[in-house]
Amino acid sequence: MQAAAFLSLIGLSIFACGMRVGAGPVRVRDAELIRLTAQRRPKKDWFWLYMVAWLMAVVAQTFTWVIPGLTQPLVAFVGLKWAFFVMLTYVTFSRGDGDQTYWLIAFLLEFILSLGNYFSDFKTVFIYTLFGVVAAKARFRGRTYIGMALLAAIVLVIGIVWTAVKPDYRNFVNESAKKSEALSFDDEIAYLATLVANVDGTAMEQGLDTLIRRVGYLGYFGAAINYVPEVIPYQGGVIWLDAITRPFMPRLLFPDKSSIDDSARTTEYTGLRVSGAASGTSISIGYMGEAYIDFGPFGMMPVLVAFGYFLGRIYRYVLSAPRTRGILGMGLATAVIDVAAPFEQSITKTFGGVLVMLLVAVVVVPIVVRKFVPWLRT
Repeated sequence: MQAAAFLSLIGLSIFACGMRVGAGPVRVRDAELIRLTAQRRPKKDWFWLYMVAWLMAVVAQTFTWVIPGLTQPLVAFVGLKWAFFVMLTYVTFSRGDGDQTYWLIAFLLEFILSLGNYFSDFKTVFIYTLFGVVAAKARFRGRTYIGMALLAAIVLVIGIVWTAVKPDYRNFVNESAKKSEALSFDDEIAYLATLVANVDGTAMEQGLDTLIRRVGYLGYFGAAINYVPEVIPYQGGVIWLDAITRPFMPRLLFPDKSSIDDSARTTEYTGLRVSGAASGTSISIGYMGEAYIDFGPFGMMPVLVAFGYFLGRIYRYVLSAPRTRGILGMGLATAVIDVAAPFEQSITKTFGGVLVMLLVAVVVVPIVVRKFVPWLRT
């Protein structure tokens, strides 16, 4: 575990450096174009733009259950709503007039609906809020920072509580699905509220410990260090090569292409038996551990730098390309790069997800914007 923590911290640091170099120098002109575009329209227009993106995301999320073969591009559409949330946040906090009504409605919408989600992804709206506020270079009074600190503490408590009740809540949802019992949002919230009401000090302590382990996500990486190369040798790039080539091998043309099974890979490279597709579960080692399995503790570092540089170049391209330049590019680039954020995610899913999101962001979105929202283009 100590070796996994050390390699992860070093790997993340150089990964971030690669991204920064790839993004290139700060260009004042880009920032000025974004600021001017943000001031051209009233906040109401930016809010309704976000709401349209939100509705499209709901429709796309629904179709992922109807058309499983299009799951990846549909998930990309779901993620693109955050590009418009970042734009709304930037517009709201860059003007400095104190009117945050529209943004607050959007924030509460995302936060409240996330509480009934199976994965309870309530943290995402806070993360994207941070992106937009930092980009806007918002200046706050001292009491605002105190409020932010209290908000951060509340988010931490919510995370601990959710971690404590998550197993029981998911079992409840799964059992209802097996019985073909349709649960409404109210039913899910009511059961979740019951679980939260029964959380005591012991549950909070266990929830904190589990949360720390979940955020760190070092267990499987540590197991891989014990297993590779003692039991099986370093793979010499097999995992990463598969991740890079897989998006360019559509199953229509390559019917023998293997399916992605994170749990099978975890079992193979750690020696641990973990739940897999048969249990409706996918457990990954994480891209950092996969880099170690492929290249070892030293060889993994140049690979991480290169991957970070690649993501940085994507950010620069989306931000400055003629079709997405300006505030649209800022929002889209943020949403695209965030696909690579989950530390626990396999490089196979990360790389493919980034490419699909990039394709949707630079091809589909500009066409829609040019036809229906021409004022958004810089």
